[in-house]
Amino acid sequence: MPPVNLPRIYESPLMETRRYENLFKDPLVKTQSDIAREMGITRARVSQITALLKLASEIQREILTFQDQESIRFFSERRLRPLLNIKKPSIQIQEFNKMKEHLLKNK
Repeated sequence: MPPVNLPRIYESPLMETRRYENLFKDPLVKTQSDIAREMGITRARVSQITALLKLASEIQREILTFQDQESIRFFSERRLRPLLNIKKPSIQIQEFNKMKEHLLKNK
C-alpha cells in the first residue's frame, strides 16, 4: 500500500503568539527566557514571535478568523513583521489591507 501524503496544515503565527502570551499567566513564567526554556527555543525567537502582539488589534482579530489555508500561509510571520515597524495603527491597517488585496488578486 503506498504511503498517504497528508496535506500540511498551517497555523497562524498569531496562534503561537497567543500561546506564549498565555504562558505568562503561569506564576512560574516571568520572562521570555522562561518561555524559551519551556518551549526549547531561543529567547530571541520568543521575542520575535511575541512582537506580533504589537500589530493593531483589528489586524490580529482578522488574522485569527482566517479559515482557509491559503490566507493563513500568506500572512506568515515573515510577511507580517514589516508591519511592526509602523507605529501608527491606522497606517498598519492600511498596509495590511493592501496585503489582503494582493492576496485576493492572486487567488
